Amino acid sequence: MITGASHDGGVDFKGRYVPDPQGPEVALIGQAKQVGGPIGAGAARDFVGALATSRETKPMGLFVSTGGFTEAAVATLRRSPYHVMIWSMKDILQRVLDLSLGTRRISVMLEVVDEIFWDEVFGESKTS
Repeated sequence: MITGASHDGGVDFKGRYVPDPQGPEVALIGQAKQVGGPIGAGAARDFVGALATSRETKPMGLFVSTGGFTEAAVATLRRSPYHVMIWSMKDILQRVLDLSLGTRRISVMLEVVDEIFWDEVFGESKTS
C-alpha cells in the first residue's frame, strides 16, 4: 500500500515482508527519497520515529534514497531498535541487475587498435 503524500507520518509505503517461507510475516514500513545528495541523520531519526509510532508490533523498515546516506544517517539507522534495510541507488541497480528486472542483454562488437601490428610497423618492441 502506498500512503498519501501528506500526513503520512513519514511513511511512504506499507506492506508485509516474509523473509523465510517458513517464518512469520513482518510489517514492512518504508520511506523513499528521490534526492540529489545523501540523506542525513535528521531524516534517519525521523524515519525511526515513524517506525515507533506506526502501531505495528516490531515493524521492519526499508529506507530508500537515490542520493545515498551519510555515515551519521547509517549509524542512526543501525542503532535503531528496529531492523532497517538501507538501500541507495547503487543497491537498487544491483538488485535490478541480479533479478534481470527491466533489463535486456545485448552484444557489442568493438574495434580497437592492434598494438602488436603498429609496433611491428614502426619497429618498436616492448623491451626498448
